[in-house]
Parts: sequence; structure tokens; C-alpha cells
Amino acid sequence: ARLVRGFLAVVSQRAVSYYSGMGLYDRDYAQDTEPGFHLNAPQMLTTQLVLATVGVYLLQIFLGPTFTNRFELTADWYQQPWNVYRLLTYGFLHDDRSVMHIVFNMFGLWTFGKPVEQLYGRARFGWFYFTAIVFSGLVWSLSEMATPGPSGAAVGASGGVVAVVILFALNFPHVKGMVFPIPFPIPMWILATGLVLMDLSGALTRAGGVAFTAHLGGALFGWIFYQTGWTPESWFNKLTGPSRPRKPNLRVVEPDDDDATESQVDEILRKIQEQGQESLTWRERRILEKASREYQNRRK
Repeated sequence: ARLVRGFLAVVSQRAVSYYSGMGLYDRDYAQDTEPGFHLNAPQMLTTQLVLATVGVYLLQIFLGPTFTNRFELTADWYQQPWNVYRLLTYGFLHDDRSVMHIVFNMFGLWTFGKPVEQLYGRARFGWFYFTAIVFSGLVWSLSEMATPGPSGAAVGASGGVVAVVILFALNFPHVKGMVFPIPFPIPMWILATGLVLMDLSGALTRAGGVAFTAHLGGALFGWIFYQTGWTPESWFNKLTGPSRPRKPNLRVVEPDDDDATESQVDEILRKIQEQGQESLTWRERRILEKASREYQNRRK
């Protein structure tokens, strides 16, 4: 399944204006790698997912249809329960007849995945992305079983990518992006709404051989996660007991001291990186809002 091309022409000011406004990507702990030549692996899970998906795509090209057929998702997978792994593996496959399929999906994942990962933390983002792929596959499978006629196979990260886009839009609805051919920026909530409506229309008409219902499944899971924070990790935590949250090393300083405020912002952003946005207190959120406004004013 491929993401709607027009929407993934989005240039949403790097889709991170909220965080870049606070200088998040300039801080050492938010960098993928240190500057200079080195062979270290990228630190962000988003980048690792992009590289892994591209690697699988190359395997598809070199190994041919046999490889793809082994890991794609078919609607009747449940008849042979040992094929349940396909609910995840199909999300790393793409149409090897069209390079644009993987290009658009990986552009969307890299653009929107980075700020979402920074917001929720590496571990929760990983759970979110993988669960979104599985959830999208389940929705597609159910829709295919409910529809008369033969069904094909689903491949592509589109369900997971749509979930990431929707989650980004829910957290930052007023960040503006551009979509071809509209010549002016549009808030993310409008772009996300348009994406869902286009997928809904495609699902109703079943046009173009695209798994629109997988897209809709991804959008639905993005909303569920935003509202509840649920992933399978939540079940594991209930079974094993939640881990004790690490107490952030925050310093109390005078808010009028610019250096002190910068130090506070660093500490709070580290906390987001490690524990996610929901771990912030009301006071920490106010500090981030104040720092963001001050930074934007200095740039004017």
C-alpha cells in the first residue's frame, strides 16, 4: 500500500518547527550522530527503521518475488496461524516495481517520525510504530474478508506512517506544512483530515489497488494511542509491574536568569527523550512554552 503522493509532498518546515523553535536538534543528546567521519550506527530509532526498510527493499530486488511472497500479508493468513508474523513483516516490504512507493513512505516516516520519537521517547515510539503496522494489517485483513471477490496481498509501511502522521498532527495541530499543488502553508490538522478523507474515499471505491483500509487502520491507531497511550507494552507492564520512573535531575533556578532557563530547558527535553511528553509536570510545560516564545521572538 502506498501513501497518497500529494500528501507526502508535504514540506512542513521540516515538520519540527515546534522543537526546532526550542533548539532541540542542536542539543547533543538529540543528534543522530556526532559530527565528523565515523562508523557509529545512528542513534534515533526512526533513522534505523528507514535504513532497515531500505535494506529489506534491496533484498526484494536481489532475491525476487520468492522473498516478497514469503513475508507479504494475505487476507487468509489466519487459516495458517503460524503465518501471524506476516502482520509485521509486510510493513517492511514495498512494491519493487515502483521505487516511489518506498521513497514516499520513508520520506514521511523520517520527516514526522523524528519529532514524534523525540516527544514520546525511543522505546514508546518503537512500540507505537510496530503496533500501528500490526493494527493496520488486521484492519486490512478484516476489510478484505468482508468484501466479496478475490483479494490480493498487502505490502508497505503506509499504515505505520499514516499513524505517525496522525499522531504528529494531534500533538502539533497548528504546525503548518505545504502540499502540492496548494501554494500556501496549511495547518497540520487540516492536512491530516484531508489525508483521512482521501483514504476513506479510496476505501469505498477500492480504486488503484491501494490498501486504503490499512491507511485508515493506521490513522485510527494513531488516534487511539494519542487518547490512551496504549500499546502491548501496557499489558506487559501490568503483568510484570510498571518500572519505577527515574527521577529527573532538575535544578530550581530563577526564571529571569537566561542561562538558568536554558539549563532548565535542556533538562526538560532530556526528560521528554527518556520518559515521554506525558511525564512533564504543569510547571515544566510552562517553562517550555515560555522558552519557545522567547526563542521565536529573538529570531524575528
